Amino acid sequence: MVITKGLIKNWFLVIVVLMVVGCLSANEMSAMNPRDILAEIFKRQGLTGNGSFELNLQVVSFKDKERNDSSVRVFLDGSHKQLVTFVEPERLKDDYYLVNGYNTWMYQKKLKRPLRISAQQKLFGNAGIAETAGIDYLNDYDILKTTENDGEYLMELQAKDGKTAYQRTSIWVSKSSLRISKITLKSLNGQELKNLIYSDYRMVDGHEMAVIEINNLLQNKDEKTIIKYTSIKSRTFAPEIFDPLMMGKIGL
Repeated sequence: MVITKGLIKNWFLVIVVLMVVGCLSANEMSAMNPRDILAEIFKRQGLTGNGSFELNLQVVSFKDKERNDSSVRVFLDGSHKQLVTFVEPERLKDDYYLVNGYNTWMYQKKLKRPLRISAQQKLFGNAGIAETAGIDYLNDYDILKTTENDGEYLMELQAKDGKTAYQRTSIWVSKSSLRISKITLKSLNGQELKNLIYSDYRMVDGHEMAVIEINNLLQNKDEKTIIKYTSIKSRTFAPEIFDPLMMGKIGL
């Protein structure tokens, strides 16, 4: 068989085309839809859409050289409702915080009736009610833009409803582990309010959870609050415990 210059040229073009197609296929396989990434993260956490749970948290606040400890219990209903209570310290045991969709109430023993408040309100240290009860980034936000570098995805999200506690968020996700490394909570105009740093991922009763460090970007930079999940139990709750008018009247 006689090999001509034309045949060599054609084979060269075929090889180049195959290489380009191969690279495109590899990139398409490695690329993930941003919403699929969030869905995978929430799937490993195993809380959203999987029934009702009792979450026990250790929340520790550090300010200058002072340390304050608390134990928090979150009753998570499968239909976008959370009731937050304190186990410790003793002085906070009669405080209740109810999140029902986009509405939030606070009840204390000295009050005649629950008060409507913002879910941004401080719960303990730098931890607000929303981030302690749990923010649903998957269902309550639209992904506006996603960029990436060698190691991380950066997603820019905006709340679907104007009553959501934090209207905008930035989420950094590790490409290798598909775990959140950092979240910045923002106002509607983009002002940065809080940084949430995620580390020390571990399984807690079958749920993949991280230790979360919360830094309030508008206040003392020497203050930080650490949230650590200590146990997660599947439970069934009476509907009344998520009724604002019943706050403080039902034993938990």
